[in-house]
Amino acid sequence: MVTKHKPAARPPWYKRTSTFIIAAGALAAAILGVLNLWDRIFPPPDEDVARIESIHIIKRTPLTGFAPEGIGGFLPLTAVPEAASAGQIYDDGRLARAGAADMPRPAGQEAAATPRFTGFEQFTMRPLPTVRPVPRPTFLTFTPAPTPTTPTPTRTTATPSPTPTGTSTGTDSPSPTLSTTPAGILTVLPDPSIRLLGEVPPLTDEYIREMSNHYALRDVIPPAVVYTAHAMVIETIDEKGETVPPAQVALRLAAALQEVESTSGPQGADPQGWSVAVRVDLQGLANVPLLLTWSLDGLDVPDSWQAEKLAYRVVGATPHDAGVAEIWVPDLKRAGSYNVNIKLSYAETGLIADWRPLALPDTGLTQGG
Repeated sequence: MVTKHKPAARPPWYKRTSTFIIAAGALAAAILGVLNLWDRIFPPPDEDVARIESIHIIKRTPLTGFAPEGIGGFLPLTAVPEAASAGQIYDDGRLARAGAADMPRPAGQEAAATPRFTGFEQFTMRPLPTVRPVPRPTFLTFTPAPTPTTPTPTRTTATPSPTPTGTSTGTDSPSPTLSTTPAGILTVLPDPSIRLLGEVPPLTDEYIREMSNHYALRDVIPPAVVYTAHAMVIETIDEKGETVPPAQVALRLAAALQEVESTSGPQGADPQGWSVAVRVDLQGLANVPLLLTWSLDGLDVPDSWQAEKLAYRVVGATPHDAGVAEIWVPDLKRAGSYNVNIKLSYAETGLIADWRPLALPDTGLTQGG
């Protein structure tokens, strides 16, 4: 009997270009992992630094149980007090009652007006600050020891990308491009998908409403459609930068959600996944636009979930800001081990400022909803 094989579907335009992006991101992430470890052992000066301080799983939750406002918008940040920036602790009255030494308060600050810095538990939205140009990044470069020989001319080479066990790289994923300058400085090219995400305008209510009413999404609970649309906003533009019709985007979102575990409810299918908390810290980057993005990798991860997803736009307003973002990542139907990769990148250049992976559990009790 002749076995019939389903013809391979032609990947979408952003995936045809993102095969390079995914491979480049994999190698850049590995390099950043080494550089970040070095930076944590020998920390650089506290200026012009954007870091992901920590990430952890909060719980397994249906998408209807995930309710943070502003996904795809601006992350609420809070200014870090000067004492905390300097690594000092000052008493707000509770430490003294517990028998701890009373640390001096910041100069010129009245006792009654002392702020209570408790670890970024509360945040307030601020008006969008004026954006200034991105500072010159230096963390992705290194300069070898000088030699008496003539500097090597500029060249661009492709280095094979390693394939870790249990990681899907695709069948035709090209290697990232490494560029060597005449001075012998090796640089990793920026991620074009992140830069593209920075240029995509936020979705309008009318666009989301028209897309949500499409027949392909009629069996999906409405809040799940809204969240997925904001996260996969890159689907809403084509290779020319023009807006894709809502009906076409609805088909893509429906295909992506079919790969996710879900439960049935009165209003439709409710995708299951994980709530993940991400703590970010910005120093010396007031008014510099950054993007907090995420993607999945692992064995047989569908293309739609390998691509970068927008979590928040991040713009500080003071010399030292911090905040905690909460994102939702899907629990895929395909059995296997998966990682969620969180990136904090410069919006205008696509350069990755920090990157953190997190292994997702195989299963767990669903909470929320």
